[in-house]
Amino acid sequence: MGNGKCLAFWLLLAFGAACLTPPPASAWLRHTQKRNVAPTEPTGESVSFSGVIQRVTPTQIEVLVDPPAKEDQKHKNKNSPPHGTWTAATPRGTKFHVEGEATPAYLRSGLLIQLNAKVEGREIKDPIHELTITSKVPKAAHSPSSGTKPAGKGNASSAAPLAAESSKIIGQLGHAQENKWLVHVGEKSYRIELADDLKIKVSLFNGHMISAGDKIVIHGEAVHGKPGACIADDVKVTLAQPLSAKSKPKSSQHEPAPASPEKTGLPAQ
Repeated sequence: MGNGKCLAFWLLLAFGAACLTPPPASAWLRHTQKRNVAPTEPTGESVSFSGVIQRVTPTQIEVLVDPPAKEDQKHKNKNSPPHGTWTAATPRGTKFHVEGEATPAYLRSGLLIQLNAKVEGREIKDPIHELTITSKVPKAAHSPSSGTKPAGKGNASSAAPLAAESSKIIGQLGHAQENKWLVHVGEKSYRIELADDLKIKVSLFNGHMISAGDKIVIHGEAVHGKPGACIADDVKVTLAQPLSAKSKPKSSQHEPAPASPEKTGLPAQ
C-alpha cells in the first residue's frame, strides 16, 4: 500500500514537470505560423506598383494595384505585382512626395508657400496668379533678390542697383485681410495680393494629407513570408481632390499631427 502511494506521487510529479517544460523552438514556430504571425523582414526583392489608395493608417497604406501593363505580362516582370490589394508599411525614413491642387479656402496663417514675384524693395505690387503650398524648403531656395549685383569679374568695384526682377520667395503666410496676405521670409515681411484667377499647387514631402481615392506609386521591398505586403522606400501621391477648408492633416507613426497653424504661427510641415 505504501509502495502504491509512493508510485502515484512520483507519477504526479513527473506529469507536473512535463506541463511546465516549454515546447521546443520548432514546435513554437509551427504554433505561431498557425496563428498567421508572419515575419516582417524584407526579402531584398524590389517591388514597384501604382494604384489607388483604399485606406490609410499611421503605419501603412492599403492600395488597390492597377492591372499590370501588357509588357509586364509578356515578360513576367516580377517587379510588377498582380492586380489586387497590397499593403505597404511606411516606417521612419519613407520618402513622400505629394502633388495636387488646393482651393483658396485652404490658405491659412502658418502655411509654407513658394511663389515667384517682382520685388521692389519690400513691395510686391503685381497680383499673385500662382503659388505652391509646400512642406520643406528646397536646397536651392533663397530669399528675394536684394536688388544688387554681387561683385565679381567685370564688376570689381561695388554692386550696382538692378531693376525689379522676378524672385523666388519661400515663406510663411501671416495675417490676411480679404485677398491680401503677409508673407514672412526670415526677418522680412512682404504684402501680397492674390489674383481672382489664383492657381494653387501642392508639393508636400510628408503623408499627412493623403487619403482614400488618391493615386499612388510605390517603390519598396517585398516582405518575407507575407504575399501582398511590402515596405515602402519611396511614395509618390497625386491628390484626387483639391485641398479645401475641410481638409485636415493626418498623423503618422513617426510624426505627430501638426498643431493648428493659427495657434502656433508655424507652417504645418
